[in-house]
Amino acid sequence: AARRFAVAEGSVVAEREGSLTAGKKPTAALFGYGNYGKAIVLNNVREALRIAAIHEIDPTLLPLAREGGMLWDTAHFPRDDERYDVYLIASYHHTHARLAVHALRQGAVAVVEKPLATSVGQLDDLLTALDVTKGRFFAGFHKRYAPFNAFARRDLGTRLGDPVHYHAIVFEEPLPARH
Repeated sequence: AARRFAVAEGSVVAEREGSLTAGKKPTAALFGYGNYGKAIVLNNVREALRIAAIHEIDPTLLPLAREGGMLWDTAHFPRDDERYDVYLIASYHHTHARLAVHALRQGAVAVVEKPLATSVGQLDDLLTALDVTKGRFFAGFHKRYAPFNAFARRDLGTRLGDPVHYHAIVFEEPLPARH
């Protein structure tokens, strides 16, 4: 005999949740809510910036209990009604330059995780935006000063300045030669 299981009501599916709230700190949007965005970027800017939006195209990376007072969005690019003082860009590598150019054209600050661009065309667009806009650009979130490094050196039994070998596998697009 077949058994029937009760199915709970489905939840609402939305690409965007939350709303912007006013504040005194400059507004920022984070693009890319992966480990790097969560652990390195957000933990180093929350004192100075008000995180107004988080964009992450993979909805499974977004927390189920989301902070209020900000937008949570699965769009890969800012929507027409979004403007921020600072764009924190730690998303898929091939999106970095386009997001930075957008921020610069708005007169905003673009803080971009490496790589800055993945093609010569993207680099040309970025250099042009730097020449013709009033936006400011900062390259990279440097992890060498992160408190975590002291724990890693301790666990590896190395001292400050000793060489450490590590690698990562990244599923992105190929970078140009001599990148």
